[in-house]
Amino acid sequence: REAVARAQRKTSDLLPSTGTLCSMSKGWFTSSSEPTDLEKSALVEQLKGRFADAEIDEVTIKRFLLTRSWDVDGTTKMLQKHVEWRKENLPVSLNEVKPMLDEGKFALLGEGTDGRPVFMIRFLPILQTNFKTPGEMERHIRAAVYCAETMIASMRPDVETWTAVIDCTGIRGPPQAYLQEFTKVMQANYPERAHKIVMYPIPRFIVSVVKAFMGLLPEKTRDKVSFVSSVSDLCKEIGIPAANLPESMLGGTDLEVLKGASVYEVGAGKSMAHRHRVDVGDVVKWSFRVMDHNLGFELRFSAEEANSPGSVASGAGAGYSLRKTDKVAEEMGEFTAEQPGVLEFTFDNSFSYMRGKTVVLSCVTEPH
Repeated sequence: REAVARAQRKTSDLLPSTGTLCSMSKGWFTSSSEPTDLEKSALVEQLKGRFADAEIDEVTIKRFLLTRSWDVDGTTKMLQKHVEWRKENLPVSLNEVKPMLDEGKFALLGEGTDGRPVFMIRFLPILQTNFKTPGEMERHIRAAVYCAETMIASMRPDVETWTAVIDCTGIRGPPQAYLQEFTKVMQANYPERAHKIVMYPIPRFIVSVVKAFMGLLPEKTRDKVSFVSSVSDLCKEIGIPAANLPESMLGGTDLEVLKGASVYEVGAGKSMAHRHRVDVGDVVKWSFRVMDHNLGFELRFSAEEANSPGSVASGAGAGYSLRKTDKVAEEMGEFTAEQPGVLEFTFDNSFSYMRGKTVVLSCVTEPH
């Protein structure tokens, strides 16, 4: 009897508990193994039965199952919330969101060559919006929902996704508060709808820096994002003619994005200088941005030596200081030359022994 009992205990140890079996049945498709086509069809049919009265089509059920890794119970909860959200928030009328479309914050750009609808979000005017005003955030979210619903209604039967363009012209950072709400609504109610997200205009020389920050995004989202720096590249990427683009997006080349810009690497514990020659009457408009952290900065002017045209004093203490900051991430200014000479932009990273920095400097001269 003891031997039989030991054998029974050993056998029971090898079997999953009832709780484990329940957990497995609830999330048996959340493992890394992909369900077969037959299993997927069975799951879709199961959910169609649960939402028979909600008028949810098969394509929508598949998208929600996919985003929840084919977990039926998780998808059920997500779809229940989605059904309630639609009842409370749709439809969105054109008159309701027309002011935001007229302001160029959102735009429907037509159909790309791949048949997918394309829409644009312009970050600059959204950044300039005061979202502390009651109702302002909701209005802007509803404008995005209007675009989403309009695109879905216009999709051909063989098209299920759209292309999104993020217009980054004139910004130094994204509208974070709005993006958080926008992402929350889109992920909960339009999962797996984005085929491609194109960020424009991103100068070629800082794409590598931008991509480094993309590591914070989920891999599935990260793989959908691309960067372009000119109108021609944008049109090629999204399959839309330039004539379909808003006027605010035209002319976006590397030269226009950061006119006269150069990118410099300032090594750990090092400093570097950029020299820019000016003539009498020249107006120099300059700006820079450190792509990560900060640098010490000084701008000096050295006049051309009277007895030696074309040469200026050099070395420590040469000329005079126009501006000096210990640590700064970005700055801009303007200088009018009253005599010929050289502007010297010095970036100091001597205080940082472990980290190199990348700085983008734009220095444009407007002749007198």
